[in-house]
Amino acid sequence: MTLLNEKEIGMLAALQVGVTGRLPGQSYGSFRGNNAGAGPEFRQYRQYCPGDDLRTIDWHHYVSKRQLLHKVAEPEVQIKFSLVIDLSDSIVAAGEAKVLRIRQLAAALGYLLLKAGVNVTITNLQGRSSRSFSGLTSYGLLADFIESVSVGGTNSPADLHTSKPGHTVLISDMLCHQGVRYLVECMNFWPDNITLINLSLTQERQPDLAGDFTLADPESGREVSLNINPARIKEYQRARELYFDTLARYAAGRNWLYYDLNASAELSEMLGCLISDNGILL
Repeated sequence: MTLLNEKEIGMLAALQVGVTGRLPGQSYGSFRGNNAGAGPEFRQYRQYCPGDDLRTIDWHHYVSKRQLLHKVAEPEVQIKFSLVIDLSDSIVAAGEAKVLRIRQLAAALGYLLLKAGVNVTITNLQGRSSRSFSGLTSYGLLADFIESVSVGGTNSPADLHTSKPGHTVLISDMLCHQGVRYLVECMNFWPDNITLINLSLTQERQPDLAGDFTLADPESGREVSLNINPARIKEYQRARELYFDTLARYAAGRNWLYYDLNASAELSEMLGCLISDNGILL
């Protein structure tokens, strides 16, 4: 199975997007490496030393002042992204369409990040698989790896532990069987450089069900028998709205990016939500 078809790859190739990174304590756009090098922007002068690259000498200054000065450039920016994909039991229970959509979105984001010159690490939430990629030529390997990641497991977003440098993007349904308050308590220990992408299908947002059902939580194993009717559907939708509103407010308080995406939408529509008006991805 190919995660993205030729039309979708062509759409990604035509997109002109930039990427910003953020480290704790920095605002977007100020992500900067630690080592000075031959970066694109001039920073300051220093006296020329034997062995310096002759291309960095300010020859105009030498002609007028007869003094050799070396131009020190801004550090090269090396942005790293970790894409964490949740393929736990709650995702699997929603059906293969949701599993496939998570893989496809991760592959599309991986393509765009590699195209932008970003180092990308793909990790599954269950922590059983992790691999890093660099350069657009590695996209095929990245897509194959995403496709090979196994599904299942009782992990929830609350189990995310990350100390990796750079930026972490979690693609998940953000469901935690211990409840949203437990989830945000766990998030208190997460770093600042996080983006949350919440994916849910149309039928999860607006269930078209009626009659007697036994509902089972695939991760906790808890079962509830009930009659589903219009009143029950409204009660469910109110509880769902409260859950994700709580999560969104917490994310805003941490200055995280939070996206609530319909996994039933076209891939191009989902990506459009992740790209700002000035062409910045995530």
